[in-house]
Amino acid sequence: MAEQSNSILKVGDAAPDFTLKDADNKDVSLHDYRGRPVVLVFYPYDWSGTCTNEMNLLQEVMPDFEQQDAVVLGVSADSRFSHKAWADSLNLTFPLLADRNGAAIRAYGVQNSDGAAERATFVVDKDGKIAYTDISSSRANIPEIPKVFDALENMGSKK
Repeated sequence: MAEQSNSILKVGDAAPDFTLKDADNKDVSLHDYRGRPVVLVFYPYDWSGTCTNEMNLLQEVMPDFEQQDAVVLGVSADSRFSHKAWADSLNLTFPLLADRNGAAIRAYGVQNSDGAAERATFVVDKDGKIAYTDISSSRANIPEIPKVFDALENMGSKK
């Protein structure tokens, strides 16, 4: 069993910025979305069963994220080529970002002993601060989407 790391990031901390390649080889930076909430979803591997279920769930509720003006970004250590094939097979409309050297995964404190990301979700507010974290206790557990929406709604009520 892989050893889980626990993020040192807490609600209110500045979200570490990053620039990663998406499936179309375009640079995507967290700071590109300043002014909008970002749902940052770290996951272990493309093509695995639980990760497929998680991405399908996120895609299913994408209209609800859009209603909150939230951007969803998926991040794993898989290649952009794997991301492209997998995203196309699942008809995903949100970017999957390739963190091949694990820099963003480490910055968020969610790298495990095999170099992959733990399953974790961070909500970053429009000012670039961490508003919510959910680091799964097991790779088999998908973070609770209703809690992500609660965090988004709470941010909206603090305008």
